[in-house]
Formats: sequence, structure tokens, C-alpha cells
Amino acid sequence: MSISIESNTKTNLLNKLIFKLTNKNTNINILPSFANSFRRITIANIPTLGFRYIKYNSKTGDIIINNNTSKINNDIISNNIGLLNINIKAYKCLVLIYLLTNNILNSNDSNPINLPHILKLSNIEQYLQYIIFKINIQNNSSTIIQATTENIDIFIDDINLLDINLQPILSNIELFNYFQQELDINILNALQNSNMEQFNMLIKQTLFGIVKYNDKIYYESITKLENNTKLSCNMIASIGTLNEHARWGCTCPFYYIFNRDDKKNLETLQELTKDITIKIDKYILQNNIAEDIKLIIENRWLNLTRFQLSTTLIEERNMILDNILQELITEKDLIIHRFNIHDSYRNYLKEKEYIYTLEVNNKYSCGKLLYKSLKIFKKQLLDFKDLFKPINNIPYADNNLEILFSDNLQDAIDINILNGSHTICNLIQTYGNFLLDLDFIGYKADHPLNNKFIIRLISNDFKENINYICDYIINIIDELIPQIQEIRK
Repeated sequence: MSISIESNTKTNLLNKLIFKLTNKNTNINILPSFANSFRRITIANIPTLGFRYIKYNSKTGDIIINNNTSKINNDIISNNIGLLNINIKAYKCLVLIYLLTNNILNSNDSNPINLPHILKLSNIEQYLQYIIFKINIQNNSSTIIQATTENIDIFIDDINLLDINLQPILSNIELFNYFQQELDINILNALQNSNMEQFNMLIKQTLFGIVKYNDKIYYESITKLENNTKLSCNMIASIGTLNEHARWGCTCPFYYIFNRDDKKNLETLQELTKDITIKIDKYILQNNIAEDIKLIIENRWLNLTRFQLSTTLIEERNMILDNILQELITEKDLIIHRFNIHDSYRNYLKEKEYIYTLEVNNKYSCGKLLYKSLKIFKKQLLDFKDLFKPINNIPYADNNLEILFSDNLQDAIDINILNGSHTICNLIQTYGNFLLDLDFIGYKADHPLNNKFIIRLISNDFKENINYICDYIINIIDELIPQIQEIRK
């Protein structure tokens, strides 16, 4: 299988990638359930940074409003702050500054520094409280002004970034080469040249994103301040995923389509319309239909697989005065139209070419996001496999799953996963049906308000079946990861 890039667009606030996922390996098949699971995990399961807004609470948590004399209440301002996108790489640059200025990290130490591991999102969580973003703005003018991300001051361990001690940073400046690939070179040059005003401005622009239009820079708006009002607040970032709230979402739209198999669809349509076509031809022969009407009918269905009813086609049909012929044409129209709208995509090309469109916000680049998605996808499957390791007998129960003989289907086993997801269970069902000769395999959610899922199957060795399905899907992921790594570059 292969991933091919169709287009990759990058702007200050948006990275849009269009790519094809094509199944060229006859031994491995990418089913729609895999394509959709890849999409779901990318959207909802990637950990990122955001400002946690707690409703009706502006005194504790990530966002603390110290003083707000404007007409816009604390909750609206906190919610606006909570929806700011934080660029992960720029934030990690600030974490590295904290580690160096507090002598937690030093390149002169004898031990080699594994910066990718040290700055892994899960590993920097302990340092988030020391990087504080502050807004302290007062409107002394007679007009309304905007409070934007430009007005955010960055404090590292209660020291303004502009006043930070540069000596440990410059002594370890080579460590910042880690950010060369994803941060603007001007940011690193400003730091190397001890130009903290320039560095502060550029790192803020990268952290929260800007829009450039007609040589003017526009920052993200937070609120408006009327004359003689002020706003003072502090923010710290926290880690989460879109499953918890949209503030931690990485993607804008992320969707896929697959090309229809027009040859197979044409065969299906010809079969579906065979009887009505014979009726129309017979009626035309028996009733001396005018040549111009015959021509309209002949041209009407020249391209069966692309036919869809439109106002023009309906008006054209209504111009035919013969009511019986009009009814026959309507019947054939509806058969073709309904198939093309609802059922034609069921017959997709056998090579299963999925065309994805991904747009991301300021947090991650497209390549980085897809790479993280596949790694998380693989981990979820490995964790699912591990659930079955201790099972030797049925019935079985632990904190993660219950396995018992089904009361609803003879010879079937019910696997009750107490903290499951549609993503994994749907994969097990679809690939189970595709790969294994089972009398039955299916799944359902126990209730919409909990995470319990039930996989029901008839199998002589369900552990071996589950492991085989998971290994098959993991092989697909292992083939894709190196190709995604190339996109990251």
C-alpha cells in the first residue's frame, strides 16, 4: 500500500494536505473501517495543549481573571482564551528555556541529552505550571480597543521572557537546533543574537498564530475593551484531547472519499433498469412517438453512472404530453437517481483508493499529526490484544472485560469490553468477517451513555482470532508509518 501527496498547502494559520491511501498489496486489504478509524483517531485521540476553561469559575484552574472592568463577562473572555490554538513546537521551545535557566538540563553534562524524549508532551506536563501567560491591559483612550494575543506576556518561572537570564541559553544554544525543521529560522536567530524583543514577538506569533494581509499582521482577538476599562488575567496550558473538549482539537475538517467503480455500477444499473427500458422501447414502437421525443429519450440516459435528476431534466420530462410515457420515464429516472445518490459508492474500486483531505490548525503540522495518529492507533490495538493475555477459561472477568457464553445466540461468546470504543470494535467486526470463516461476528454498544461494548462471535478459539485480526491491522499500520515519516520531513 502507498500514500501519495496530491497537494500540501501551508499558511500562517492553516496547513491543508490532500493525499491518497492506495491498497497495492494483494496480501493486505484496507477496508473502509480502517480508513475511518484512521480518521477518527486523528480527529479525537491526539493529545495537545490548550487553556482549560471551567464554566462559571474564573478564580481557579488554567484561566484566572484577576481584574475585568469591561462589559464582557469573565466567562465569555475565559471561553475565548480557552479556544486559542497553542503551537506545540513553540511551546516546547519555552519549556527548553525553562529547563536550561533552572539548570535542569545542560548540554555540558556527561550524559547525552535525548531531547525528543525529554520534550515529549507527556514528559513536559510537570513543567506546565511554570510557564505562565499573562494579560494586563488598560484602555485609556476614548475608543474601543481589541485585546489580542499580541497583549499576552510570557513568564517563565515568574520571570518575564524579556528579562530571562540568557547565559545558560546561549551556553546550550545548539540544543535549539531541534526546532529548526518546524520553527521559523528567524525565531532561533533572534535567540542566538540575544534579541529577546524580536524573539518574544516571533514566538508569540507562532504560539497563537497570526494572519498576514496587505503587509499587516493580525493577531487572534480575545475581547474588546471600552474606554477606562482594564483586563488582567493569568493562563497556564494543560494537556487534553478532542474527546474531552474542542479546545484540544487539532483538525479542522478531516474526511475521505473513495472512487466509485463505474464499470460495476453500470452493470448494476443496466440490470436494475432492464425491465423498465424494455417497457419504454415497446411503448415507443407501438405508439408512433415523434422523432424529437425519441431523441430526448435517447440522450437522457447516455451516462447512466453520472445521471442525477435536476430541474432541467424534470422540466424536459414534463414537456412530454403523453402521460403514460412520462410515467415510464419518471420510473426509470427514479431508479437511476436513487442508485447514484445512495448506493453507487457501495461499489468502490477494488484497489480501494481513499482520497483524504486534512486541514489542521496551529497545533501540529499535517505530517506530524498523521504520524502521531498511526502510533496511537497501533498502541490501541496492542492494548486491546493485551486484554486477552490472562484468559484461559470461560467465564472470565477482570477490571477491563467480561467473557461469557451468550444467552442470545447458540454457541456464541460475548466479550464485554468495559472501556471500549466504536473505533476498535468496528475494526474487529469488519476484519473478522473479511479474514475469518466465522459463522457470526458482530458488536454493539451496551448503552449510548457508557463505554461498554459487546463483541459477539461464534469461534472455537476466540483469543487466536482476536490476535490474528489485530496483527493483520498492525501490519497495515507498520507499512504506513515509514511513509508518513517522509511526509513529516
